[in-house]
Order: sequence, then structure tokens, then C-alpha cells
Amino acid sequence: MVKKKMAKKEKSSSPEKSLCAFCKKKLLTLPFQCKFCSLEFCDAHRLPEDHSCLGLAARKEQLRARLQRGEKVTYEPRARKEIDITAGSAHGTGRGEGSAGPRAGEEHYGLDLKAMTDPLLKSPLAIIGMIVAAVAIVAILFLIFR
Repeated sequence: MVKKKMAKKEKSSSPEKSLCAFCKKKLLTLPFQCKFCSLEFCDAHRLPEDHSCLGLAARKEQLRARLQRGEKVTYEPRARKEIDITAGSAHGTGRGEGSAGPRAGEEHYGLDLKAMTDPLLKSPLAIIGMIVAAVAIVAILFLIFR
């Protein structure tokens, strides 16, 4: 009798798989969290339109209200920063040799092209990764040609 109660407690304390908020099936893969209602869904119901999202409906109502008030509702993508990679850009300014630094209004992106291309100047973690990969290749070759 005591063992049965202990077994029930163990089953209830084990972590349960989460359920899809729409179809209530166990989520066998990683759950998708809706950005409008913050509920978790299976891959079949991950889109707001697929699970009749109340948060999406509320968002659409807000947009309709803004349009009725005469507010301009447009999507404007963020401006991308462009990096000028020219002969002098290894020194950071892109203006060639002998420049005194960035001009007023110019941004310094801090690119050091020599450090990006020279494998000896990479981070210690990258060097350790290359060593581990080389050791793994040698071990595989040793096993093959033994």
C-alpha cells in the first residue's frame, strides 16, 4: 500500500511534457511560443492564424483604431550600417595612409582586417578548437590505418 502511494508521488513529481494550448497534444518537439498571446503551441498551430490567437485579434483592433484616428501606420525597415572596406580600412578610417583619424560625422567600426585574416592572431579558444579538431583527425586516421 505504501509502495503504491510512493509510486504515484514519483510519477507526479516527474517533469511532464508541455501541451499545445490549442489541440492539447503533448509537444514532442520544442514548443513554439506565440509573441502575441505568450502561449505554447505545437508546430501545426505555431502561427497566430492557426490557433485563433486572441492577442493577434487585439493587435489588429489597435491598428484599426490608429487608422481611424488618422495615424500613419507603415512598416519602415531599420537602416543598415554600411562598412566601407577600401585600401585604408584596415586602419579603421577607409581614407588611406596617413589619415589623422575619422572625420567629423564618421563612425569608426573598429575592424582590424589583419586580425580577421591572420590565423595566428585568432582568439585562444579558436586555436584550442583547431588543435582538438587536428587531434581528432589524427585519431581517426590512426584507427583506420592501424
